[in-house]
Amino acid sequence: MPPAASSRALPKRTDSLQAIKNPQLFIAIEDEVRDCKRVQTHGQEEDLKEALSRMMSRVEELCALLKSSYQTASDVETSLTLCQSNLKLSLANNEMLEDALRRNSSSKDVGWRRSSRDTTSQPVQEVHPQSQRASLEEGHEYRKGSNAPELESPSLSAMTPPTTSPSQDSRFFRFRFTSGRTTPTQSNSPDLGNQPLPNGLRSPNSALVGHLTSASLPSLLPPQSHEKELEQLRAKLEDEKLKFEKIAADKKNLESELESLSQALF
Repeated sequence: MPPAASSRALPKRTDSLQAIKNPQLFIAIEDEVRDCKRVQTHGQEEDLKEALSRMMSRVEELCALLKSSYQTASDVETSLTLCQSNLKLSLANNEMLEDALRRNSSSKDVGWRRSSRDTTSQPVQEVHPQSQRASLEEGHEYRKGSNAPELESPSLSAMTPPTTSPSQDSRFFRFRFTSGRTTPTQSNSPDLGNQPLPNGLRSPNSALVGHLTSASLPSLLPPQSHEKELEQLRAKLEDEKLKFEKIAADKKNLESELESLSQALF
C-alpha cells in the first residue's frame, strides 16, 4: 500500500500565511493545561505547586509574546499610514502634472528632454539679428547718401573754369550747410551768371543750381526722416529684447516647475 502521506493533498500556498509560527509551544501549553487539570482533581500538594509554577512561567512567556506582537502591530499600522500618505501625495502630483501638460499641450517637447531648449529658443533668437541687420542697412544707406555730395564735388570743380573767385566757393559751401533753405544768402560779390562766357562754356552757377536742385540726390533731403526711422528701429529692437527676455524667463520657470514635479513624482 502507498504510504498515507502520499495520499494527502498538497497544502495551498495561502495556508502558510495562516500557519502558527510556534506550533510546538502551543502544543506544550495544551499538554501542561491538561496535566494541571488532572493534578487539580487527583494530585497532591507538591504536584499542585509544580503545576502552578509551570503555569506562571507559561503566562510570562505569553505576556512577552503579546508585547512583541503589539509592537509589531503598531509598526505595521505606522507603515500603512505612511504608505497611504505617500499614495495620496503621488496621486496629487500626478494630477498636477496632468494639468500642467494639459495647459501646455500646444507647445512641443514639454517633457524631460533637454534638447527642447535649443529647438524652442531658435525662432526667438532669430528676431534680434534680423532687426539689427535692418538697422545696420539703414545706417549704411544714410551714410552712403550723406557722402554722395562729397563724391560728386570733384566733378563740379572739374567742370568749372579755373577763373572762379573764392566768393563762389564760399557761396557753394554755405548753400551745402544750409540745405534746408531754398535760396542761398545774398553776397556782395557781383553776379557772375549774367556775365558773358565764351561759346561752349556754361555758367558755374547754373550748373551748381541744376546739380543741387536735382531730385535724384537723397543727401540734400533733411536727415530727420532717417533719424526717425533709426529711432523707431532702435525702439523695436528694445521691445524685441524685452519680449525675448520675458519668454526666456517664462520658459525657465516652466521647466523648473516640471522638473520639480517630476522629482516629486519619481
